[in-house]
Amino acid sequence: MAHEKPMKHGRPIWLAALETGGHGCFFYTTPGELFEVAVPALKEGLTQTRERCLWILPPFDAIGILRRGKLLLDETLKWGFDGLRIINHAISARSPHWEDFLYLEHQLDRKFRGKPVISLCGYSLKELPMESLDLVTSVHSFNLVRHASDWHLLPQQPALPTNPLIF
Repeated sequence: MAHEKPMKHGRPIWLAALETGGHGCFFYTTPGELFEVAVPALKEGLTQTRERCLWILPPFDAIGILRRGKLLLDETLKWGFDGLRIINHAISARSPHWEDFLYLEHQLDRKFRGKPVISLCGYSLKELPMESLDLVTSVHSFNLVRHASDWHLLPQQPALPTNPLIF
């Protein structure tokens, strides 16, 4: 008998975590796992919830994204979309822009809290040092990880104190 994925109303259960104002992340090890999360998340935004969808891939200007964020949301709503859904592919922790990216992650929550925005950030476990895992999970409202053949939501971690050198 084939293993069935946990579903609710015909959609993966983890998709329910993508609520307006949510800022979550997922951890993957292969390109296939990246697509297992990104494609259904974008498809739902495009076909079910009338959201404008963006998939931001590195390299990108993290500070520029923050500066243009409000304009992008205003434009999205003006065009008649119900909200904005962003899939953000994290840069490598070895990148010279890693600290800028962490700043972006920290600020996304503040900038879009209470607004019709969903942000889901993908992290390659091959590119993420273990010492950064706590910091990454603490700035997201939910965290998704693949175990065996299923995706699971991790319990929410308390926010870590802000590091003034990073944030």
